[in-house]
Amino acid sequence: MKTRILAPLLGSLLLLAAPAAADDLATPFAPGGVDPVTGRVSPPPPPLPGHRLEFHADFQTVGLWRSDRDFTREAPYYDHGQSAGAIATILTPRLTLHVGGAFRVYWEAEVGLNYWSRNSPDEQDPTAADVFVLKQREIFGEGTLAGGRFGFKVGYQRFLDTTGLFVNHWLGAAQAWWNFGDAARVSAFFAQVPDNNWEGITIHDNNFDSDIFLFGARADVRLAPDLRLSIALHDLWDSHVEGKRLWVVAPNARLAGRFGFVTAWIDGVLQYGKREGAAVAPGGGLDDQTLLAWAWQAHAAFDLAPVVLTLNVFATSPDDREPGNERDGTFLYSGKNASATSYLTEDEVRDWYDNLDERLAAPGGEATVPRFPFYLGRAGLLVGDARVAWTVAPWFRPALTIGVASALKAANALGNRYLGTEGVLSLEFRAGEHLVAHVVGGVFVPGKAASVLNRVDPAALATDTAWWTEASLMLRY
Repeated sequence: MKTRILAPLLGSLLLLAAPAAADDLATPFAPGGVDPVTGRVSPPPPPLPGHRLEFHADFQTVGLWRSDRDFTREAPYYDHGQSAGAIATILTPRLTLHVGGAFRVYWEAEVGLNYWSRNSPDEQDPTAADVFVLKQREIFGEGTLAGGRFGFKVGYQRFLDTTGLFVNHWLGAAQAWWNFGDAARVSAFFAQVPDNNWEGITIHDNNFDSDIFLFGARADVRLAPDLRLSIALHDLWDSHVEGKRLWVVAPNARLAGRFGFVTAWIDGVLQYGKREGAAVAPGGGLDDQTLLAWAWQAHAAFDLAPVVLTLNVFATSPDDREPGNERDGTFLYSGKNASATSYLTEDEVRDWYDNLDERLAAPGGEATVPRFPFYLGRAGLLVGDARVAWTVAPWFRPALTIGVASALKAANALGNRYLGTEGVLSLEFRAGEHLVAHVVGGVFVPGKAASVLNRVDPAALATDTAWWTEASLMLRY
């Protein structure tokens, strides 16, 4: 009896569809919008007459070993060794419930990073340090009405501005848009950025007085069949620090196109706002501080099959040498960009949450405790890189990446500008579409500006070379 009942249920769950691939720039505007990283459009749900359940998952085990973290071979005074390394496992399940032909509910979680040396499957205390890590990433509903002209997306989602340099967060948001055929789309959005202020568990203990709000509007316009302009205005209202309210108005834009074998885009963000009580007035006491900051990025990919050459450069503005004066030029940075580097910026094999662009900004990011959701690097940052990938065979693709970084304000980086040069060799192995393995080796030659990360003596200007190796195995369903 149980077998007869369970068999149809299990059979229906196993009728899973393959993930839809992002289309090119010629695709009409659709739910999900323009991907600010690739410049492509997310496809709409297929027009199915009934309901359908779609399941996908990524399983990854990855290991990393680094010779050093602070660019000096002197033994640190207060940690557990000179090198850094770990093996971890991550599972990312994704579930989509298609409701009719125009609506869907999406859920994504991430079980990990769970370190083999720390996280215990036997731990029963949910507050223990060694309990398994589980992050709920996205839970949203979206759909279209009026023949696809009107669309909406509501819930927890990964939300980005047109560039991803300012806003690139998992947060609760509501979006609505209107499509003008294949020519343009306009949208409006409202979101709340998570903070760690204690507001209680029930609605009676919660309010909007100490929250971080994000709202604005966006337009995507097709200038030519393969040329698209995305412009937006993001407004940030942050009152999560008592007496230190912050508001920011941030116009941002991306121009993306494809020109034969070249795909390219250019990004720009301007931030203007005020921080209450963040400056020291000339006569003493506290005064408001004006925020005026910027960031830009340029990217180009040359498809010279079987070789692909990718170039990227981005910069974030610095502050002047005097902290706490009436002007702050530090860019509110998401920590995300299109760089191919894996130590200067986020590692694409797996984000280990210790890339240098974020570590260099961490002291500024902690200055406005409680937690601030953006990275503040007072020295500014300029990172340029080139990547060459060669598809030797369908199952093997080596890639070489060279990246260089510099601080833009030497006075905020121990009087130095050069942060360092990174070189990475990545070997990618594939068995069809479901098994991907990486073997990576890298070296970083630090400049004197990177000595701010020296945990022994920052004034010593440590510039010892660091190297690392990484291996990853991923199964995709």
